[in-house]
Amino acid sequence: MRASLPAKDHLFFQHSSWRYLQTTLSLMSLVGLLQLCFMDESLRWLIVNGKTKQADKVIRRIARMNKRNEVPILEQFHEKLALRKKNGGEELEHSKQKDSQQLSVLYIFKVKRLFFNSVCLWFCWFTAALSFFTIYLTATSLSGDPYLNFGLTAIMELPCNVFFYFCLNRLGRKICLQTVFAVMGIGVVLAGIFKTFEESNSMFSVFTLLASLTAMCGASGCFNLIFSYTLEMFPTNLGSQALGMCSLFSRIGGMLGPFAGFHRMFMLIKALTHPQAEEAVWAPGLTIGICALVVCLAIQFLPETAKRELPQTLSELQAWFKSDQDSRHDKSRYIEIEIDPFLNLNDSKPT
Repeated sequence: MRASLPAKDHLFFQHSSWRYLQTTLSLMSLVGLLQLCFMDESLRWLIVNGKTKQADKVIRRIARMNKRNEVPILEQFHEKLALRKKNGGEELEHSKQKDSQQLSVLYIFKVKRLFFNSVCLWFCWFTAALSFFTIYLTATSLSGDPYLNFGLTAIMELPCNVFFYFCLNRLGRKICLQTVFAVMGIGVVLAGIFKTFEESNSMFSVFTLLASLTAMCGASGCFNLIFSYTLEMFPTNLGSQALGMCSLFSRIGGMLGPFAGFHRMFMLIKALTHPQAEEAVWAPGLTIGICALVVCLAIQFLPETAKRELPQTLSELQAWFKSDQDSRHDKSRYIEIEIDPFLNLNDSKPT
């Protein structure tokens, strides 16, 4: 869909009619109906909610597509389910059922660590939406052909997907997310600074366009990665509700996007505060850049979800957070024990 934006933009440029644009948008949206034929329900969600028969159907379909014998796979699957139930006991199963039945969005505010993570994610979603829509809506106001600028902006959403394919599991979610937010923040700040000098030198208009495209590359990566990272941070039965809360803050950032353009935001502030003040076209980019910096710092306090089993219930999530705290505590004790002998060696005098 994103790759089709330049094609739709070029079609509209040729015919200059909203009818052609609307028809193309409608036809492109029909591609989404194909998901009903190829997309299955999450196996983890089916297992947690006790839908074993549907899980068997999904496993059979996966085995057929990969040309594997489904019989040993299903046998191993049911053996693990039986072993897990046996080891957990009736008390653990009752606890998991209780978690599954009573989990609601209010648990985000009741569990302290879960609330802290949610606040960090809310601000990440807000900043991602604010920057994403700001860059898109200001693409046509840059110097040069507006249709070409919009098409280039759409194409810049693709490089981050290649980056995630090679680096997401190797570097981890946190480093990749901090990288794309940093790229977006630096690009937006530079675009605002270069736009300030466009009147004095037309060469800066090219720099503004390049900085804006770089920021778009980072902003699209923020949206792509924060979506999957959010679902990995919450239990299975709470993931959709937590994602809805994050989407709420994303909508707020999206609503502020039209007012965060290089001219629109500070024309409004200028009218409300000091009508005689000069317009600071660099300030919106600086504001978004500061938000991106705060996001990079906030992500540092979130847990890493790569290469580890994700929590399925609230009790497993709390045990997950406790294990992270214990590992950090053990690491600090290990460093202290290792450093003390060296300090004693340095303080001792030779006889």
